Amino acid sequence: TSETLPWAELVTLDLSEFSQPGGKERLAKQLEHAVHHVGFFYVKNFGISQEVVDQQFTLANNVFELPESEKAKSEVDYKNADYNGWRRAGIHKYGPVKDNIEMYNFAKFTKDFEGKYHHPDLVKAHITEIETFSKALHSNVVLPLLRLFAIVLQLPDEEYLVKQHTYEKRSEDHFRYMIYHQRTAEEHEASGYGQTTGHTDLGTVTLLFRQPIAGLQILGEDGNWTYVSAQPGTITVNLADTISHITGGDLQSSVHRVVAPPKDQWGYDRTGLLYF
Repeated sequence: TSETLPWAELVTLDLSEFSQPGGKERLAKQLEHAVHHVGFFYVKNFGISQEVVDQQFTLANNVFELPESEKAKSEVDYKNADYNGWRRAGIHKYGPVKDNIEMYNFAKFTKDFEGKYHHPDLVKAHITEIETFSKALHSNVVLPLLRLFAIVLQLPDEEYLVKQHTYEKRSEDHFRYMIYHQRTAEEHEASGYGQTTGHTDLGTVTLLFRQPIAGLQILGEDGNWTYVSAQPGTITVNLADTISHITGGDLQSSVHRVVAPPKDQWGYDRTGLLYF
């Protein structure tokens, strides 16, 4: 955007330092303020190439462009609160306007969920790539962060949180394709420009790959909202309710929201890749 916006100042962790001598301790020191007071930060150099990330964005956009009749065969089981699969836009209303968010959720790639969900042929053709990408986010990003949290918390066992987050263990972890469809000026106005009170996420951490469209905001300790910019080559990370709960509130689950982008970005859809 060319608009002047209040941007949040967030720390960026270089995960290539993790295996260097004294690297974990340096990163944990960098992370301290963010996890206690902000709840948001960036990570870079996480061992997944930009080409692979871009391929996932391409896949996501192509999945959302499939005919509705094909996506509907993979629709989530709302009745039984199973939200893996395709979730259509327009289910919820904000004032007089329906939501503009479409999603496709992938359960963890474990024996618990093997063969449980129907996928469109496009997804089936690329399911190995999606599985590899999802598992890489868990091993390359989530587990190192849990070790850093343990250092910040001065736990006697650096693996304490890691042991509670093994990939094979049944849990609500999931990988998501998500798109905010563009809106008209009238729809933006009727929806209040998305300026809700905000929310926190349910899990331990959320990992987010984003397009450079302004919209994500975080609520600061001063009560002001600031925008989180999309930094090239990074993942935006936020702490969520589970890590806050199991640390007695010591780590901060961040309040955030997604508002309407600036006017010069109203002509774009906004795709995201997320790992919860």
